[in-house]
Amino acid sequence: MKDCDTSDPCGADDGCGPSGANELPCEPMVGSIGVRLQGIIDRARRLPQAMGLRRERVFLVWQKQHEVTRVWQEHLRIELVPVKVAGLSKIDKALGDGGLRSDGEVTLTEVSPAQVTIRQLQGWIGDEDWPNTSEREFFYEIVRRRRCAGDEEEPRMRFTLSSEVESMAYGYKFRLLTQHVPRGDAGVDRSVEKIAARRDYTLRT
Repeated sequence: MKDCDTSDPCGADDGCGPSGANELPCEPMVGSIGVRLQGIIDRARRLPQAMGLRRERVFLVWQKQHEVTRVWQEHLRIELVPVKVAGLSKIDKALGDGGLRSDGEVTLTEVSPAQVTIRQLQGWIGDEDWPNTSEREFFYEIVRRRRCAGDEEEPRMRFTLSSEVESMAYGYKFRLLTQHVPRGDAGVDRSVEKIAARRDYTLRT
């Protein structure tokens, strides 16, 4: 970590050598104008969601299998606010053996560094690479917000990170690729349920 140094290495800023303008910014950037502006920008970016102009909700989801029942249980869920989703309407959908399958990519922007870190966006919890074992998984979930209180919840879509997380001005930008796992109400995995409902398919355990 570099300490702040206000001294002029040349004794005078006369253009004949390095000046204060060539010094590296002090670490950390706590209290800088950029950091202080982040909250203002986040509130402005959240307005389209609050006004109903953006219906997409994006969640980071960490799950693990119960050591006895082997049932998947949610460990942690974080909803990204603010967030902007591009390309969701271009996702291709097809009906397969496991139900409705999706294929394609979406791009997320305006993800705030004040809410999540790059490591969290990659699936880490603290210093632990969460999805590094077969009993744990990490994914993104996107669902459209209900237009009215009585509307049914729209199908949830599951995604995985498909690009590097790019640090933009006041936010992160990255792409997500669809995962072929049909999601029902509250994120329940419907793939096995749909297969079991078919009369021409025998589910073996």
